Amino acid sequence: MVRFLFIILFSFSFFISGKIEASSRTPSPERIAELENLAKAGDATAQSALGYFGYLGTAGINSSDTPKWLYWSAEQGNAEAQFYLGLSYISGKDVKQSYLQAYFWLRVASISCPKCAPDRHLIYLARLNEVKQQLTDVQLTYMEERVNEWKPITSSIQVLKMKAAQGDADAKYQLGKLYAEGKTITRNIIIATQCLFEASELGHKEAKSELEGLGDTSMHFANPDAWHRLGVPPLPPPPVPPPCGSYPF
Repeated sequence: MVRFLFIILFSFSFFISGKIEASSRTPSPERIAELENLAKAGDATAQSALGYFGYLGTAGINSSDTPKWLYWSAEQGNAEAQFYLGLSYISGKDVKQSYLQAYFWLRVASISCPKCAPDRHLIYLARLNEVKQQLTDVQLTYMEERVNEWKPITSSIQVLKMKAAQGDADAKYQLGKLYAEGKTITRNIIIATQCLFEASELGHKEAKSELEGLGDTSMHFANPDAWHRLGVPPLPPPPVPPPCGSYPF
């Protein structure tokens, strides 16, 4: 009990000191522009910095972009971004509140943080334990499976995702192949199909061929009309994944 109170108090002092530090080092407009250019080029440290300043409500930072910066940095394995993304999901700050997502990112942050200072690691674990109390055993088992499957992406893959989100057909095709293979990114056949389908719709011939190779059982995720060919209309509608390359907010 004493140790738990110590962690909570330490956590509070950490956040207070963080806010003081951030307020005393408010980035200039030039520095913000520099960070944004680096972030858009896939720099995880710059993305994390923008996300952190946005989370604290720093002047000059568009808070609506905070989840995007944190998510992009977290995807690349930045523990601090993962931590603040987890906190965002706890409170519902700029994202839809979700203890499942909060647990996922705080758990990943605690794993990514062996090189963190010991006191910061304790804070990560303390917040993770708070969220853990809100989940059932079944939910925890499911999220642990997701954590075990997760792997960070490289900046080059993230830039590919950015291009795909902006409508680049070849980027959608390349990203779809990567998700289908699951070698350099966590395998996800639903997202793979969505990306290949979008690329195909934009006239990418190789994407159309790749999509056909996946078969109807995957095509229906991106194309609801394909469900009719399965002969099972009583089934619920297929899940609708977000547009290829977009972040889930």
